[in-house]
Amino acid sequence: MNYKYKNDEKKRYDFIINTLFSTISECSSVFLYIFAILVARTLGPEKYGVFVFALSFGTIYALFVRFGFFSYLSRELPLCKKQKGEYKFHAVIGSQLCLMLIATLIFLPICIILPKPSADKNIILIVSVAMLFHAFKESFRGVLRGMDHFHKDSLIVVNERLLIFSVAILAYINSWCLFTIATGFLLVRMIDFIISIIITSRTVVLKIVLNAKVVKSTVQTAWPFATMMILFMIYNYCDSIMISLMRTDKDVGFYNIAYQVFEGSQLFPSSVTGSLLPLLTIHYLNNISYANHLLNFSIELMFYMSLPIALFFSIYAEDIIGFLYGTSYVPAVPALQLIIWSVPVFFLSVVVRCAFYAAKGERTYALIFGTSVVFNIVLNIPMIYYLNFIGACITTLLTELIVCVVLLINLKKLSYKYNLLRNMRNPLFVNILIFGFLYLARANNVHFLLAGFGFVLLYLMIMYFFKLITIDDIRALRKI
Repeated sequence: MNYKYKNDEKKRYDFIINTLFSTISECSSVFLYIFAILVARTLGPEKYGVFVFALSFGTIYALFVRFGFFSYLSRELPLCKKQKGEYKFHAVIGSQLCLMLIATLIFLPICIILPKPSADKNIILIVSVAMLFHAFKESFRGVLRGMDHFHKDSLIVVNERLLIFSVAILAYINSWCLFTIATGFLLVRMIDFIISIIITSRTVVLKIVLNAKVVKSTVQTAWPFATMMILFMIYNYCDSIMISLMRTDKDVGFYNIAYQVFEGSQLFPSSVTGSLLPLLTIHYLNNISYANHLLNFSIELMFYMSLPIALFFSIYAEDIIGFLYGTSYVPAVPALQLIIWSVPVFFLSVVVRCAFYAAKGERTYALIFGTSVVFNIVLNIPMIYYLNFIGACITTLLTELIVCVVLLINLKKLSYKYNLLRNMRNPLFVNILIFGFLYLARANNVHFLLAGFGFVLLYLMIMYFFKLITIDDIRALRKI
């Protein structure tokens, strides 16, 4: 198969504009992190732990309603005429209603029998309903993206996050209690859902198809998307649920603020792999040597991006947590210092995942990742029992490391060639210098914001003077 790039100016313009709106949507996630910080400061570790548990439970419940339909519609609708695309959307809404009924029949009894006080169960129910509205809204996003209305998708995403941010501001200023925050969270999700309906109705006709055969066919087609999404969500949220059930809600609060840093860092590799995957897919078929070049360069780039994050947050963990969340969260410092070292491993795993997808090895990847989710849950039981939330951090780090090693071993079976030691050499050299700078800054009580600014400047200077990444390297990534 020979791939030829056609220099179509309109398509290039559309691609650039759509990428811009997608970037705006991604960047607006900063409002969600500020929401988490302000709510954590307002509630304190224990009550914040209750909110996190409710959010984790509600997310997993709503997960079976979302069911990967956002990705399904984003892929299917560009291949359809408008009328057929609308029908697929109508079938998705009908499928979601059926899945909501099934999920509610399963999760509602679980919520009732949870070993939690009645007040906490009420919070769980309120947050779960809020996440249900969000699950249906994701399908509206899928139809907007699938029909090439990225500007409308970006509008509803940014609007949603600004609404959530406003709740955090009001909660922090007025010292709201947990019930008021949960109710406010539900209210903005309802408003966001209504706004999403209004915006989407200007693009497609809103209708529900509840035909049993159509629903079955839609669910079966969307299943591959749902499988990976369900695995990822369970992996991300099972720790908080297990800590709450086995330990205390305060421990959930401590663990979650450390995990948020790890979760937030995931934005960086996605910005690279979004452009890497199509290039790697093309060259894997046509020019495996250049595909290997892209792979090795991307691995090295991930080390350049991730090691400074791990060093900075591990050295200045106490200062950062105290500044963002307050002194009541200082017990979470060891958790952050441990889990932050999952970042380099995760960044590497993201590039490897791209390589699997490019070689159509997604089934192998899904099998490996699915096994890792089971491993994570099983190992968490003794680790949380004996070491509390520190044990959950160790489990996350071990799981990420084992998954990465297994993926790298299987990657060579797909004709890829890489040299991990060579790719690590230059990043390690630079970060040894950076470690010395940060260690001296911390020893002399330099404020972490000032040290961070100086460390970024020093890092860029070292990269420039030693020519570790050149303009030609960057251009190579854009070459087709």
